[in-house]
Amino acid sequence: MKQFRVVIIFLVFSLFWMISCTKESQEELVFDQALDQRSITLPTVINDMLHFDSYADFEEFVSDLTLEEQDTNAVKTAYATLGINLAADSIPNLTDHPICLITEQNISGFNSARKGEETVINNALYNGEDVFSLIEDPYLKSALNEDYSVHVGTRIFTYFDNGGIIIVMDNDWNTYNSIFSKTFDEIHSQSKVFVSSQSKSNWELIYNYDQNGNVLSEKGYTVEDSISAVPQYCDFSDLMIVTDLKNGKLRVELQLDQVFDIYEWTFEDGSKEYAYPLIIDCDERNSGYVELDVWMNCPQCPNGKRRVCRGTVFFECDCGEQRTRKDQLIRTVNGQTWKIDASIWVKS
Repeated sequence: MKQFRVVIIFLVFSLFWMISCTKESQEELVFDQALDQRSITLPTVINDMLHFDSYADFEEFVSDLTLEEQDTNAVKTAYATLGINLAADSIPNLTDHPICLITEQNISGFNSARKGEETVINNALYNGEDVFSLIEDPYLKSALNEDYSVHVGTRIFTYFDNGGIIIVMDNDWNTYNSIFSKTFDEIHSQSKVFVSSQSKSNWELIYNYDQNGNVLSEKGYTVEDSISAVPQYCDFSDLMIVTDLKNGKLRVELQLDQVFDIYEWTFEDGSKEYAYPLIIDCDERNSGYVELDVWMNCPQCPNGKRRVCRGTVFFECDCGEQRTRKDQLIRTVNGQTWKIDASIWVKS
């Protein structure tokens, strides 16, 4: 009988243990399912930045983080996992994006740009400073390291606050190390560097697209393609000024001290001039637009030069040379004779 009671106690204990374990397993399963809805493998890390095999994988990672944090239950579960009681009177400024934070914590050897910026913001809030607690596109910045860089395929992307992107080709880490600390305006396209923007306006030069307009695969890149096919990132139209020189001429120049190797001016009729500054003779041209492309010599480039910047300005050719035309008018009005010496300015 005593042995029977021991068995009963053991069975009851086992039942409670199984129920407890099942409850904990269910809680873990709920959280795991919340994070596993992305159904993607966490990226690996290379040189302190995330690595994605393809651009599609990179986009999917960012997209799934975005979608996951739109799930209220998943966010609540994530906060609970981080030890935050949302019902408490005071909630610590740990993070605005718990799904991102937990995902990043599961990637060894990686510090995100999102976390770095959020830490600065939270420290400011703790100090009573007036700052915004939201980071623009935190899901993208969860995929970028503290240098705002990510490795995709064989290419290194560095993002800039102005919307620009510098893409270093062919795993050229030496080139990346030489430019990553520079400003966007200091970097120009070259054989291993592609200057672009988040709009992807010129990505057909470096990527193949599928029929739905999605990036499909990497494509070979040469400087000649990027230089001859599209304008570069730089537009200095606001720096171009037109000065009336009188005697029928205008001068067009840049409010810029930098000197370039080649100045190529293109008028609306397609004619070109190569001089600096540009002098427009109003006897030969009408009002219109002129476009300036500036180039630097580039011996390693297929066409021997690379375009640096482009600008367009309107010029108004109605000044002319202030020559005078004189005449004398004699009129009789009511028996009185009037003689008028007249002169007018005319365009030469």
